[in-house]
Amino acid sequence: MQWLAEICVKRPVFATMLIMSLVVVGGFSFFRLGVDLFPKVDFPTITVTVRNPGASPQEIETEVTEK
Repeated sequence: MQWLAEICVKRPVFATMLIMSLVVVGGFSFFRLGVDLFPKVDFPTITVTVRNPGASPQEIETEVTEK
């Protein structure tokens, strides 16, 4: 990376043009970027099944699982 700093010090016009071209390309890319107001997002779903014979659903909810 020292070579880049050396070129920028020796040739300030080149450094300015390089930075300006990067800004223009970045601005062009930013405005071409697609943005949705409400993007479709699929959230992962996890299903947990707890089997405890002889326990009522209320007991499993309070004694076995945590919310």
